[in-house]
Amino acid sequence: MKVLFITPHLSTGGMPKVLLERIRYMTFAEVGVIEWTNIDSDSFSVQKNQIKQIVHYYKTLPLGDKNKCIKYIKEFDPDVLHFEDFTENDSWWMYDNSYQSTQEALFNIHSLDIPIVNTSHSSVFTLDKKKYRTDYYFLVSNYHKLQYDNLLNESNYEVIEHPYIVKDVDDIEINRCINKLNFDRRKKHILTIGLFNRNKNQGYLFYLAELLGSDYHFHFIGQMSDTNDWKEYWEFLIENKPPNVFCYGERDDVDDFIVASDLVIHPSLFELNPTIFYESLSLGKPVIAFPLETYSYSSYHDKLNYFRYDNLKDVFIDSDESQIKSSSLLYNLELIESVVGKNILVKDTTELFKNKIMNFYENV
Repeated sequence: MKVLFITPHLSTGGMPKVLLERIRYMTFAEVGVIEWTNIDSDSFSVQKNQIKQIVHYYKTLPLGDKNKCIKYIKEFDPDVLHFEDFTENDSWWMYDNSYQSTQEALFNIHSLDIPIVNTSHSSVFTLDKKKYRTDYYFLVSNYHKLQYDNLLNESNYEVIEHPYIVKDVDDIEINRCINKLNFDRRKKHILTIGLFNRNKNQGYLFYLAELLGSDYHFHFIGQMSDTNDWKEYWEFLIENKPPNVFCYGERDDVDDFIVASDLVIHPSLFELNPTIFYESLSLGKPVIAFPLETYSYSSYHDKLNYFRYDNLKDVFIDSDESQIKSSSLLYNLELIESVVGKNILVKDTTELFKNKIMNFYENV
């Protein structure tokens, strides 16, 4: 079996991470990947580099010219085509202003006599925008069963969550990671992973770090893009960060950071199904997040700890004029103190994950 993934980009983030883990377990197939647009000229490429090492075929389309995709598809000659995002999203063309070329190429691809699978990684995409109905749908969250009900029937979809890849972490491994990262053993260490932007809401944790003080060290891993609105957000935070906040940019040793930390917090206000939940719980770390509706449809829902907020303005920090005056603030600070350092147990799902994806593609 030959499966060809077409993805809007492979810049570091949730979608490339999901794709990477899926490909790792697709030992039953010959796998190729076409990256539609290299949006950052390989500036942020941790997952992309790992994907390129394990696939049988890899291509990036030229800027502005997407019709070359047809040539690459014929060259690889797949049994299944899998678009790793809904092709109606503007992420397919906005980064290199290739709207016309993209629309022509997508029309031609959907006209090919090859079974096509579609996945979405959005929590807000609405079906009134959906132009192409594909043969099958690979859903990464049960939330999409509700969101995309009109696309689905009993036989054209499967919900396959990201796997829990459980690893036994002993004291020797914890000490190795602490020593490697030079973490201060006298402190409690809190980790956050995600692109620096308003939706990810790192500013809230900068604020909490200042309130909790020097006994807590907050570590931030995440791409700091030069995109204007993103840079405006993270630049202010970095210029005003408390002394107990440490920022590392993009890293290829995320697991070491998780192992060395006492708590993982994901303060995002806009998510579908973050892979950091699966990664952190698999390594035995407690997780705090805001109670987004999308999380309630996933297997980790009852394993997370949840912040409170009265309204979103209470937890949105992006300027020096922002001050949190929320009745939930004290609760959130006490929640951190109560769960930091706890050990979490989850069941490994890698074998189930592999069997599900193998059955899915065999039935396409």
